[in-house]
Amino acid sequence: MAKSMVLAVLLSVFLNGIGLMYAGRIGLGLLFFILCLIFGFASIFTLGTTSIISLVIWIINLVLTVQTVNKANGK
Repeated sequence: MAKSMVLAVLLSVFLNGIGLMYAGRIGLGLLFFILCLIFGFASIFTLGTTSIISLVIWIINLVLTVQTVNKANGK
């Protein structure tokens, strides 16, 4: 079954890791979701390094989501 790129990216933008789970990588998506929760929560109290790490995790998640959907759709 073909996966929707738009839906996967929107899920990843608003709920980090959920787009990966939708694309079929449940374990990796769960890992990114938990990492985003940890670093996102930590960045509320400490600005700086944790905010940058959270942003990097978010960007890597988006890239992996696009790659996973392309692979799932045979592109």
